[in-house]
Amino acid sequence: MPDPTDEELAPIIEILRNLDEELATRRGDDGGRTQTVALGTEQGRLSRMDAMQQQQMALAEKAMLERRLDAVRRALSRVDDGSFGYCTRCDEPIALRRLRVVPESPLCMACLRSLGG
Repeated sequence: MPDPTDEELAPIIEILRNLDEELATRRGDDGGRTQTVALGTEQGRLSRMDAMQQQQMALAEKAMLERRLDAVRRALSRVDDGSFGYCTRCDEPIALRRLRVVPESPLCMACLRSLGG
């Protein structure tokens, strides 16, 4: 596979920068959904259970968002050091088609498959 050119990588890098901004904004605004559920008497048992389930879903979503934001920031670090677009495991170019779908991807498809992903 040929090395990616700067012109090919530029729109993908722009997507990464936009993702960084968007995810950082979303991280800071969960609408209070992750706050502890109060055990007040004005709320029925089923309502409390529903609120706790909603809280757990919000916490899981926040954790997923944090992981993706971390991956995006690591990819931007690779942009800065000139290694973006190359697999962090085998150092071969990552297919542009893959980077367009998962711009923060650190692995080529062959290495991802070999790891069972």
